Amino acid sequence: MKKLLILLFLTLALALSSAAAARAEVTLNRYAEAEAAMAAAQFTEEKVDVSKCNSVTCPPAICNDANKITTAPIAISSSGKNQIVALSGTTLIYICGYDILADGDVDLQFVYGTGSSCGTGETNISGLYPLDATNGRGFVRTNAGHVQIKVPSGQAFCIELSGAIAVGGYLTFVQQNAP
Repeated sequence: MKKLLILLFLTLALALSSAAAARAEVTLNRYAEAEAAMAAAQFTEEKVDVSKCNSVTCPPAICNDANKITTAPIAISSSGKNQIVALSGTTLIYICGYDILADGDVDLQFVYGTGSSCGTGETNISGLYPLDATNGRGFVRTNAGHVQIKVPSGQAFCIELSGAIAVGGYLTFVQQNAP
């Protein structure tokens, strides 16, 4: 009986081992096919006409130029509007990416305006982002070469907080004259 159980166990182990090996071979084959397809792909640089920027969209090329991108720290804790990027005459602000994390429950909103901390002519750019234990206390929008938000010329970019909660992170942006 003992020999029969050992034989049965070994047969089962061999069958499972063969199935696992077959799955591993299929996975490796799929990986090799994907790798070959990527190697064969033709990647070309897209030439973008920046004169096509409007109030809604902007070509991705603006956020692709590493020499133009600036990084601003986000280190705020005051309720209300907090200026992140100052206005500069006739320049537009193109937000390329951001990483934001709150130390507690707070609603966050992107706004622009003039005056001290966007206090004059405040315009909401986004809806409310509820950063809390249920929804998560942070979010990220990576650059990926695309403009995430476009702020009109002569306006500052601010983050408005619903409460005095520490919020940190960073923002990448390009500030330049309109094309």
